[in-house]
Amino acid sequence: MRKICLLTLIFTFILQINVFASNAQNIAEDISSFKKNITITSSNYQSALKSACEFDPRIIVYFNGYSVQDFKFFSKINFNYTNTEIPISQIYVANTKEDIIDILTRAFLYNKNTIHLVANNSLNFDNKSNMENFINHISENEPIAIMGYDSINLSVLDPQIINYKYYKLDIKYTIDNKTLLNYKKELEKKAMNIVAGNIAKNMPDYMKVFAIHNYIVDNCTYAKDYEINQTPLYYTPYGALVNGRAVCDGYASATKLLLNLCEIENIKVVGNSKGVGHAWNLVKLGNDFYNLDTTWDDPVTTDNSNVKRYDYYNITDEKLSKDHTWNKEKYPSANGTYFNYENTKNLILNDTSNYTEAYTSFESVFLKYPDLSSASNQNNNITLDNPDLNANTYTNDEIKNNFLSFMVYHINENKNLYIKFCIILFVLLILKNLFKKK
Repeated sequence: MRKICLLTLIFTFILQINVFASNAQNIAEDISSFKKNITITSSNYQSALKSACEFDPRIIVYFNGYSVQDFKFFSKINFNYTNTEIPISQIYVANTKEDIIDILTRAFLYNKNTIHLVANNSLNFDNKSNMENFINHISENEPIAIMGYDSINLSVLDPQIINYKYYKLDIKYTIDNKTLLNYKKELEKKAMNIVAGNIAKNMPDYMKVFAIHNYIVDNCTYAKDYEINQTPLYYTPYGALVNGRAVCDGYASATKLLLNLCEIENIKVVGNSKGVGHAWNLVKLGNDFYNLDTTWDDPVTTDNSNVKRYDYYNITDEKLSKDHTWNKEKYPSANGTYFNYENTKNLILNDTSNYTEAYTSFESVFLKYPDLSSASNQNNNITLDNPDLNANTYTNDEIKNNFLSFMVYHINENKNLYIKFCIILFVLLILKNLFKKK
């Protein structure tokens, strides 16, 4: 009987070593604080290291090899570290495309020059085509964020420990960071005022498009001196809407920004016109797309007089193709005719409705995307320090419920751990009954 009890106790002890071994969080915290020597109480130190990296993938940024003394039930590991100058709070984790878009949007919006990112390999973040898609997505949805962006360079490290890679992103802008941030805030305010002052909220979309076209053509002048002055603002919506001088890229970006504020689906198109690079917009009205080129509807005149045309207002691909070329596979076809200029003019002339509902508020891109200030110690989360946001408060019951939910979630997620707990409880019950019989 004593032998059975002794063997049972040894068996239980072995199980406990594995169950209550150095947990992933503790190992991750030791690594993130650059602890040189770490003792891992586990029969499989490699599995323990992998669990720590999965718990907090950011620590792979610091791995630069290690040596190990492997004993039966524990291991002593001597770590070599790299990138120790990077605080773990400034490393961000991306598990989904939405994570990457969110992080890049915040980086671009606040003109960050360097971003440290740990991304799941399944995202193929270092694929050039994927990177272009991420940047195009931001350009389409948040044109203010992308303003002033010039280029991005990636350094990649694959630690081959878990299914993550570490990326260092070096980002360049055409304007110095502080000035560019002020320009973005000024541009947002200007764009909101333009929409609120010139467009009624309850107007039909075709009227809003007409008003936006006319505002830009009337208030912006094509910058003929762009080749001489080379100012980067000519290529931005700031140049078009605030300074009133821009080239085609500024016209198209300004058109997109105002259309976005009116929640009208549109796409900025990049192609060629009359032998030079050019940009314009696709606008969706009803079920159809239309081509809208505010640049060519604002011709350059010899006497600098303002002329407004509608030659490129809501036209089809067939008509635009006479002097524009673009990769048609990248963009939806524009075959709509109902909201062309002539029909739009007649619809407006015959409309007797009063549109009095004003735009009184907009969602600021700066509130939507607060600055990247710190990262959490949990996979797939980013903690943002924003003094304007009130912290959540909980009652004692809510705290208890949250804690219980956390425990249930983690036990369910780690089935092996759950099984080991059950085995230990079962063994303890056997021991209890044996001692009772004795």
